[in-house]
Amino acid sequence: TKKKIEISLIDTQDNTNEEEIKQNIYKKTAIHRFATVEEIVDAYRFCVDNSFVNGSLIEVNGGYSYK
Repeated sequence: TKKKIEISLIDTQDNTNEEEIKQNIYKKTAIHRFATVEEIVDAYRFCVDNSFVNGSLIEVNGGYSYK
């Protein structure tokens, strides 16, 4: 079975983006923030724990739009 998780920007302690850059990116997401590490891990757990998920692409991007 193939499962693919496509992630967007993640909020980490190593994230060194300037605040103005972060705010511009936040405006382009439906939930106005970056993903947490825990949210990304949850997506992986979902794929591992659910054997019925097959041939799927899971987008974990908070509704990010490049527009």
